[in-house]
Order: sequence, then structure tokens, then C-alpha cells
Amino acid sequence: LVNEMDAATFERVLAPKLTGAMLLDELLPSLDLFVLFSSISAFWAPPGMSNYAAANAGLDALAQVRRARGQRALCIQWGPWENVGLHE
Repeated sequence: LVNEMDAATFERVLAPKLTGAMLLDELLPSLDLFVLFSSISAFWAPPGMSNYAAANAGLDALAQVRRARGQRALCIQWGPWENVGLHE
């Protein structure tokens, strides 16, 4: 749970997804398409996944920031898929 999670554990999940997207945003400002793949966990996360939820909410926010700057951005919030990935 979030109150039991240390900063390193939180960052280990957050950093690859959010930092990577922010670097792409910085390095590639004028793309025709900028598509991010988020998760419904930004709004609905199972217990113990606050770091994953924060990373996905960060992607959603990054897409909004790009659009506010007049740049193209879309963030797709995937929902659960039956019989694949985390939900097998």
C-alpha cells in the first residue's frame, strides 16, 4: 500500500513510463502523432499499485499539456483485457 511503499519502489515503476514519455515529449515536439498508452488504473487501481496509477495519470496529464501547447497528443486508457497480460 502507498503508506508502506518507499520512494525507490514508487520510482521504480513510475520512472520508466513517465520519464520516458517526458523525454520523448522534449526531444520530439513537432510530431504529427504523439500517442501514449495509459491504463484505467489512473482512475481505478487495485490496492498496492499506487505507483502504477501515478505513472498512468502522469501520461494522461502529459497529453493534456501537449494539447494546451498546441501540439498533437492522444492518451489511450486501456481497460482490462480478458485472458492476456496481468489478467490471465
